[in-house]
Amino acid sequence: MTADPGGRRRGRAAAGRSDGRSDAALLESEERFRAVFETAPDGIFIADLQGKILDVNEALCAQIGYRREQLLELTVRRVIAPKYLESAQRSFAQERAQAGYIETVALRSDGTEMPLELAFRRIQVRGQPALLGIARDMRERRHYEAALRTTQAAVDRAPDMVFWIDRHGRFAYANEVACCTLGYTDQELFERCVWDIDPHFRPERWLPFWEQLKAQHSIVRDTEQRRKDGRTVPVEVSSSYVEFEGQEFVLAFARDISERKSTELAILHVVRGVSAESGDAFFPELVRSLATALEVELSLVAQLSDDGAEVKTIAAWLDGAPVQYDLALGGTPFEESVGRGPCMYPNDVQGRFPGATLLRELGMAGYVGSPLRDSAGQVLGLIAVMSRTVIHRAGFVASMLEICATRAASELERMISERDRQLLEAQLRHAQKMEAVGRLAAGVAHDFNNVLTTISLHTEMMMAVAGPSSPLQSDLHDVSKAAERATALTSQLLAFSRKQPILPTIVDLNELVGQSSKMLERLIGEDVELEFVAGADLSTVKADPCHLEQVLTNVAVNARDAMPQGGKLTLTTENTFVRDSLKGGVGRKEGPYAMLSVSDTGCGMSEEVLAHLFEPFFTTKEKGKGTGLGLSTVYGIVQQNGGFVDVESGVGKGTTFRIYLPACAGVATTQAARSPVVLPVGRETLLVVEDEPTVRRVASRILTRQGYQVLVGSSGEEALELCDAHPGVIDLLLTDVIMPKMNGWQLYERLRASRPTLKVLFMSGYTGEEISPRGVLPPGTAYIQKPFRMEVLVGMVREALDTRRST
Repeated sequence: MTADPGGRRRGRAAAGRSDGRSDAALLESEERFRAVFETAPDGIFIADLQGKILDVNEALCAQIGYRREQLLELTVRRVIAPKYLESAQRSFAQERAQAGYIETVALRSDGTEMPLELAFRRIQVRGQPALLGIARDMRERRHYEAALRTTQAAVDRAPDMVFWIDRHGRFAYANEVACCTLGYTDQELFERCVWDIDPHFRPERWLPFWEQLKAQHSIVRDTEQRRKDGRTVPVEVSSSYVEFEGQEFVLAFARDISERKSTELAILHVVRGVSAESGDAFFPELVRSLATALEVELSLVAQLSDDGAEVKTIAAWLDGAPVQYDLALGGTPFEESVGRGPCMYPNDVQGRFPGATLLRELGMAGYVGSPLRDSAGQVLGLIAVMSRTVIHRAGFVASMLEICATRAASELERMISERDRQLLEAQLRHAQKMEAVGRLAAGVAHDFNNVLTTISLHTEMMMAVAGPSSPLQSDLHDVSKAAERATALTSQLLAFSRKQPILPTIVDLNELVGQSSKMLERLIGEDVELEFVAGADLSTVKADPCHLEQVLTNVAVNARDAMPQGGKLTLTTENTFVRDSLKGGVGRKEGPYAMLSVSDTGCGMSEEVLAHLFEPFFTTKEKGKGTGLGLSTVYGIVQQNGGFVDVESGVGKGTTFRIYLPACAGVATTQAARSPVVLPVGRETLLVVEDEPTVRRVASRILTRQGYQVLVGSSGEEALELCDAHPGVIDLLLTDVIMPKMNGWQLYERLRASRPTLKVLFMSGYTGEEISPRGVLPPGTAYIQKPFRMEVLVGMVREALDTRRST
C-alpha cells in the first residue's frame, strides 16, 4: 500500500490475493502518515521529478497564501521568486540524488517574498520517483540572525571593553575595543588570564571571586589593566555571572575611567584650593590649584575697577609661577565674562578677539571665564583660565570655575568689605584728627584775631595822630605790615578749620577757571605749560567764588613747586556721580558732583607724605619756603562748601587733585565787587558789644572820633541793660558773634523784639556757626572779619547804617 496524491488507499497484492492483516497494517500506516502530513507546523509538499506539485498540506498553503487546488495546478518553479529561481535549480540539481537542503525565497500569492528553508528527500509515489519537501518559514530565523549580527556588531564596537571569561580565569571572548585599548589581538588575549592584565588581581583570588560572583550575580570594582606596552589604564569593571549552553562564564564590562580619574583629581585640587586657605593666602592658592587641576598655562582671579574699564589681578599663575596683570576689558574675552556671564572659547580665542594683546603675547588658544558676583548680584571681578592648546573639556572646566567662583566671590566680597572698613576707620581717625586740629586752629585764630585787631587799630590811630612827617611813621608802618602778615596766617587757619565766613553763590566752574587762567599762567611761570579742558554741560555749584579761586591758586602753586624743571599743569572739569557713600569716605554724600581736576607732571608724593598732606603746618619744603597752610586751606574750604578732595600721586608719577563740589540747579551769578565806603563822620547812636576789652576800647574810640554816639557793653546781658536804660533811638548794633552766655545773634534777636528798626553789623575772629546752624551767613548779612583796618570798620558801619535791613 502506498499513498497517492489524493490521499486515497490502493491495494497491491501479488497475483490478486488479498491478505486482511496486511491491508489493515497498511491502512493504519497511511492514516498515521496523513495525520502527520496534515498537522505538521511546517509546510509539506510532494512533487514529481519535473517539479509538478502532487500534494500539499494546509501549513504550506497558509505560508505562501495559496489554496490547495491552486497549488496543485502549479510547479515548484512557479512558487520560487524569479530572481532566486536559478540558484534554487542549481541546488536541486546538486542534491537530486537522494536528499538535500537549500535556502531560497518563495513568492507568495500577494506578490510578497518569504524566505524559506527547504529540506527534501526522494520517495516513491505510485511506483514512480518523487520528491517530498518540507518548507520552513525563515522570517523569524532571519530576524533572529539579523538581531544576533546587530548584537555582535554592537558588542564588538561598544565603547566599553567586553570580555567572556571561563571558570578558570581565561578569556574566551574580547571585543574590538578591548583589543585596541590593551594593544592585544583577540588570539593573544585568549591565551591569557585575568591576572595577566590586572596587576591588582592575584591568581589565588580567582576562585574566591568566582564563588562570590555566583552568589551575588554581579560585582563592580575599580582597578587597573596593564596594556601590552606596560602602561596601565584605570578601569571600572562590572562583572556578571552567566550560564550559556551549559557552560559558566563571567561577562565583564570594563570602562576606561582615565577622564573620570582626571576629573576627580581636578576636583580634589580645586576643593583643596577653595578650602585650604582664607584671607590673603586664599587667592594665590586657588589660582595655583586651578592651573594644576585643569592642566592650563594661566589661571587668574581679577577685581573689576571702579569705572568698570579694566580688571586688576588679585592673583595669577602662569607657567608655574605667580604673575600680576592690569587688563583693559575692551575687545577681550574678559569683557564678555564680566558683562555677559560665563563664556567658553576652547579654541582660536585670538581669532575671536584679535585686539586682545595679552592673548597674543602669551600665545593663548583657549579661554574659559566666569564672573564673580557679590551677594547682591553685582559683578566684582572674574575668574578665568587660558591654555596654549585647545581646551578639550571646556564644559567641565566651566563647571569647575563656577564652583570656584562662588567661594572666590564670597572671599573677594569679604576682602573688599574688610578693606572698606579699614579705609573708613582710617578716614574716621583722620577726620577726627583734622577736626581736633581744626578746633585748635580756630580757637588760636579767634584769640589771635582779637589781639591783631587791637594792634592794627592802635597802629593806624598812632599813624594818624603822629602825622606823615613823624619819624615814627616808618616803625609804625612795619608794625602794620607785620599785623597784615599775621592776619593772612589766621585767615588760612580759619579756612582749614572751616570757620571762615563764606558767601555762597551759584558758580560756573568753567567760567571761574577760565577767568583765572591768565592769573595762573603768571603764577606758575613760563616753563610750565597750562592746559584747561572744560567739561561739556557742566553743572553749576553753590560755593564762595573767592574761596574757590583761593583753592585753585593754592593747588596750582603746589603743582608749580613740584615741577622745578618745568612740566605741564592740566585743569579739567566734568560731571560725575558718587554712587557709594562707603567708598566715598567719611562725610561724603552720594549724589551728583561737579569735579575739578588739577594734574601735574611733577615729582609726585610718597604714601607717607599723602597721609599728612592736609595737616596744617605740614610741609616738605625747605625752612622759610612755605607755611604748610596752603593745602590745609584747600581742604577746609572744599569741606566747608560741602565737597571733598581726592588726591592720586606716586613718586615720579605726578599728582592729581580731584575737587568734588555738589552739583546744584541754577544759573551762575556775577558777584559785584564791593568797594569800601569810608565816611569820616556820623551822628547815629551805636551799641558796641565785645567781650575782649582791648578790641572794645579801640573800636569805641575810633567810632567816637568819627562822630558817633557810642554805647559800650562787654556782654549780651550788659547790652540789654544799656538798651533798656537808653531812652533814645539806637541805630546800629555792632557785636561780636561768639560771647559767653549769649552770642551776638541771640542778642540781636532779643533787641530787635523791642527795637524793630535796629540794624546790625557782626564781627568775629571766625565765622559763625552761631549765626546759622550750617556756619554759613545768609546772603546780604553785614559782617566784618577780624582783624580789620580802621577805614574798613568805619566804612562797614556807614554801609550798614545806610542799607535797608534785610535780615
